[in-house]
Amino acid sequence: MEPDQAKGRSTLTFALAGLAVALVGAVAGWQLAAHRGAGSKAEIEQVVRAYILEHPEILPEAMERLRTRETQK
Repeated sequence: MEPDQAKGRSTLTFALAGLAVALVGAVAGWQLAAHRGAGSKAEIEQVVRAYILEHPEILPEAMERLRTRETQK
């Protein structure tokens, strides 16, 4: 096998292994969240509120999406 082909094959193998690890991690995280619960409503509201206060720039974008939805109706 030529060096370029070997390098390409090892890169592909590495990428596929990384993808497999990421998928296993995602599934494990999903299972953990499903068994633990997503948190109480109050905890979720607290996280959302903190995010909005830290990133207020999302509010105009959200309002624009709302206007677009309403005009499409």
